[in-house]
Amino acid sequence: NASKLVNKFNKPAVVIGFEDAIARGSARSVPGINIFKILSNCADMLDHFGGHSQAAGFSLKPTNIVAFKKRFIESCNEINEEDTIPRLKIDMALPLHQINLNKIHEISILEPFGEGNPQPLFYTHANIIEARNVGQTKAHVKFRFEENNCIMDGIGFNLSDKMANINCQRVWIAFHISKNEFRGSITPQLEIIDIKPYGN
Repeated sequence: NASKLVNKFNKPAVVIGFEDAIARGSARSVPGINIFKILSNCADMLDHFGGHSQAAGFSLKPTNIVAFKKRFIESCNEINEEDTIPRLKIDMALPLHQINLNKIHEISILEPFGEGNPQPLFYTHANIIEARNVGQTKAHVKFRFEENNCIMDGIGFNLSDKMANINCQRVWIAFHISKNEFRGSITPQLEIIDIKPYGN
């Protein structure tokens, strides 16, 4: 679907399907690029459309698909390439020694997270004690970090490719915090969203 294409290519994407001789589309975008505005440029070809800056839906006659595709691509070609570079909106620094179950509980009060209320994203720098690939396809990475004598575990989903280019011990990490339950024990865990060498 459109969301998977956006995640893979980090560019606006549209997927169109057919239902009762009507073409229905789903559009998704990346932060900084308003997909609703792009669809507005194609409004004369659409029967209906609606949504917001990051996600929208529309319908059109099948005979308009080729013209719509051309106009959509023309609108996307006007986008500044720098606007498609992935950027994280980080809320604040959070050293490892300040992370505990009470902190996680405080953040949970802000739930539910989603559009308009994103889960808080933190950053810090730390030393990698351990990093090993896990999962059936080895696409995920299980971490153990150390910062000022505080040790904490983390998991990075689909970060194995990025780790292949990191050959140092000290790194910047961007992360969410959550609970990890294992054999009756509950401990804080870092969900690593991004990682890069310290100093970069």
